[in-house]
Amino acid sequence: MNRSINALLIAGAAVPLLTFAGCGSDDSNAGNTAACNTWIAADGAVTSYLFTGEGDTDSLNAALDAAIAAADPDIKQTMTDLKTEAQPQFNDPESEASDKTLQLYGAAIAWAGKSCDVDKIDVTAKDYKYEGIPDKMSTGYHVVNFSNEGQEQHEMFAFRINDGVTESLDEIFNLPEEEVFGKLTPVNASFAFPGKSDTGSWNLTTPGKYAVVCFIPVGSIGETEGDGPPHLAQGMRHEFTVS
Repeated sequence: MNRSINALLIAGAAVPLLTFAGCGSDDSNAGNTAACNTWIAADGAVTSYLFTGEGDTDSLNAALDAAIAAADPDIKQTMTDLKTEAQPQFNDPESEASDKTLQLYGAAIAWAGKSCDVDKIDVTAKDYKYEGIPDKMSTGYHVVNFSNEGQEQHEMFAFRINDGVTESLDEIFNLPEEEVFGKLTPVNASFAFPGKSDTGSWNLTTPGKYAVVCFIPVGSIGETEGDGPPHLAQGMRHEFTVS
């Protein structure tokens, strides 16, 4: 494992990445269509900016303002607070998200899971494997409830394996850093301490091959980061297809 890549991706797991796709239009969710769709647009802007550098802070804030304006009363203040709290990270995308930002993000995702017509997945992390991730998934937005039942810290870094890539995951992550992200497109990341959980989302917009991996080093218990190999090297990965 290239340690610089490892460190970069672990840092990426701490950011409040918001990934939403379309909301449904059945009767139970019809009243939330505008709220869901404007939040979806804001989420797409934020994700592209934090992961790929596309866009700028003005477009991010404009998208969030639209989401706030259309938001249901029970989530409007949360979105407003999230916009305020996330400004330091918008100004410096390499900085870590605050605990408050992550809490607000989780609340917004939980609202989407209850109020929008979206798929939901329950994923459990153990030492060292994932349980609950299907081998085949459909395109669209998925709320992902991530629970850590292991003894160590765990994360769930999801990405699409770009078309034409033939290398295995081990081969990809042993490449020079500048080559890795030509082969992968990040989707989102979740993190949880032992006994804790995190609510995130995957916007699976493009069919193809995807994977989830954990880059946390072996021995990471409590607030202490271990010095062992990444959990990926212990088999903590799951590949799936999206169609």
